[in-house]
Amino acid sequence: MKRVLVSTATKSGVKAYWMEGAMSVTLHPIPGHEVTFSIEDTHQAINLSRNVMAHEALSKGYDIHVMIDADHPWGGADLERILSHQEPIVSALYCKKAPGDPVWVGLKAKTNEKREDGLVEAAYIPTGFLKVDVSVYKTLQERFPDRKYVYTDDNGKDFECFEWFPIGLVGPNTPEARLAGIRKLCKDVEYIDSAFALEVLDGTRPEPNRLLGEDYFFSHLCRKTGYKLWIDTQLLVYHMGQAPYPIPEHFLPKNPKDLPYARADLSAW
Repeated sequence: MKRVLVSTATKSGVKAYWMEGAMSVTLHPIPGHEVTFSIEDTHQAINLSRNVMAHEALSKGYDIHVMIDADHPWGGADLERILSHQEPIVSALYCKKAPGDPVWVGLKAKTNEKREDGLVEAAYIPTGFLKVDVSVYKTLQERFPDRKYVYTDDNGKDFECFEWFPIGLVGPNTPEARLAGIRKLCKDVEYIDSAFALEVLDGTRPEPNRLLGEDYFFSHLCRKTGYKLWIDTQLLVYHMGQAPYPIPEHFLPKNPKDLPYARADLSAW
């Protein structure tokens, strides 16, 4: 029996469409899985909330952590499907909350052939409907010990946590990349490119750094550790805004000439 923690971060509670999924799993348990639900409501910053949720999954001895954001309608079959995958890190497929052609969240890897089970390898994945084996959190702690920190919660209590879901910069002018450049310079002592050396030391290499949100930075850390990331293209979950996105078929006019939004095109994945 695998212990599963399903958690969501929200300051205003969850909607009925989210509770329907939780109720369906409670009434019809998923074979081989003991599912517990948790709401993280102590932080406004989503990256802090995700770190706290991951910390709970690890510290309480769960086997699998599933994050389902409060703006995703879901059902028991969705949770059962994502738990059926043996891969350690799998995301559902969803798009941004915007009208027009769906803008899918996530970036495919170069080797992006779709498998028979619908999985596509990704370079970056979203975290709104994400399954992570808790062993991944342990591995990241061992690989990046410098990301441990002490945090003071809203009640004034300090506890040790880990930055699994940071928001930050990646690129040639970050301290990490500059240190790698210095190591390269020290290794190639027979020939030192003085211009390159100055750029490395001053942090002025021409290529800009890139800011990654907590979802893509988590992906970045996992890939550096050797994990593959997957998106299940057969597990499409809606993203609730002023309407569910991508716009469902039954909300659209039957005459294609009158369509205000493009129909969801999964061929992009």
